[in-house]
Amino acid sequence: MIDFPLFCEVFLLNVERRSRTAKGLDKGSETSAKKKKLGLSGDELKAKVKENTERLAAAVYQAAMACLKNPYEFLPARSMQPLCENWFDIANEGIIDWSVYEADRAALGADAARAAPLFGADLKVNPRFRLWTPDYTIVKVPPLLLDKHMWEFYRRLEKLLLDPEENNDLETAKPAPIMAFADCMMDGELHPWIDGCSRVSTALVMFLAAILPGIGDSPPLFAETKEGHYRTIRDLEAHTRYFLESLMRGRDYRHAHRS
Repeated sequence: MIDFPLFCEVFLLNVERRSRTAKGLDKGSETSAKKKKLGLSGDELKAKVKENTERLAAAVYQAAMACLKNPYEFLPARSMQPLCENWFDIANEGIIDWSVYEADRAALGADAARAAPLFGADLKVNPRFRLWTPDYTIVKVPPLLLDKHMWEFYRRLEKLLLDPEENNDLETAKPAPIMAFADCMMDGELHPWIDGCSRVSTALVMFLAAILPGIGDSPPLFAETKEGHYRTIRDLEAHTRYFLESLMRGRDYRHAHRS
């Protein structure tokens, strides 16, 4: 089992290595013209991200410890969805200026109402999700279909963790492929959150690291740069190798810094 001080230490390192926001940089508008500026910038943003990430690490660890006692309460999609949404709320508290999205969100709500008859059901507009379609993903899920695709993602993750027909359960699950799948889909392809996709995806990966067997007492440590992490994120096989390397980095880090 990973002890909390090491878990928190590596969690913060992973966010710092992976997130531009954690460095006080607000460059989201460079990746999408429809993404707005955050409510903070510079040192204020950096300090707030650090404060939120410390709270996030504690919340993720607490959920993981509870999950180890009762995985069938925490791992079904119906539980994973609110869990991830709560992690989004913690990660972004006091950072996003929600008012700048009011007009775009109202327009998307109107689009949802008009499109609903074509889909034969109401289309949900999750307030935490992006309002644009990124051009750097392969799947390119439009915002009106994000709720549906995210639910399918949570259901697939549930099957990987709990369904015997997958020839997989918590006792035999292979950690690197599952973490790679979760990261590839949440951040690499679906990229659902209006901000903080890398931080919420890191929370999910660290949660999985704390509950999956075969990891022991060393959480995965990401590559030193954002570029190093994202180099493989849209190739599941390559990203699985990346997480095997991250687990080895984590073991080396524990031996070097915690012995």
